[in-house]
Amino acid sequence: MNPVEKRTIKLGLIANAVFFVLIFFVQRLASLAWNLVLKLGGHLHQGYVDSIYRSAGAGEQNLVGHMTLLFLLSAPLYLIFYFQLTSRNETAAAPDRPNARRYLEKFERGILLIGAISGIPAYFSMFLIFSISFGIFQINASFDRRLTVLAPAITDVEYKTLKARWANMQSKADYDALVSDMDNRAAMLNVKLPPVRKP
Repeated sequence: MNPVEKRTIKLGLIANAVFFVLIFFVQRLASLAWNLVLKLGGHLHQGYVDSIYRSAGAGEQNLVGHMTLLFLLSAPLYLIFYFQLTSRNETAAAPDRPNARRYLEKFERGILLIGAISGIPAYFSMFLIFSISFGIFQINASFDRRLTVLAPAITDVEYKTLKARWANMQSKADYDALVSDMDNRAAMLNVKLPPVRKP
């Protein structure tokens, strides 16, 4: 075996070793990153769900504030569409000026890019606000209806206790415990409660 072949074999072995070491570390890093995403996603989702129940217990349904926020989030999008329409009119009005036309086309592309970049978080925020408000409405309506059906069969103290637990609710676990206790009490008293509505 000549020296060139030996050198080629050594380089091949080194390259394979480096490749396998890199694959090992990349796989470990990818696994670590994925576990982190799952844990963080789980905490974010749990926090999102708990905030719906916490807000429902506090009676927070600030629809005027939510609508104002939605308007403020969507206002830049309307401005962007306005600028895009006016730039198209100016582009159409300047067919004999190629430099002005080129500038207006770049401006229009920039406006569209800004609209796309700002539109994603705006629409995501709108969806989030709407879903939280709708979830709060759903569980408030469900609890009020079930408590109204149960109220004639329970004492005033039990009624006030259920209302106090509702007002002090901090998470979905608190809500589930409250619903379970209401169902158990209704079963003891032979009261048929309406089904639980979930957000």
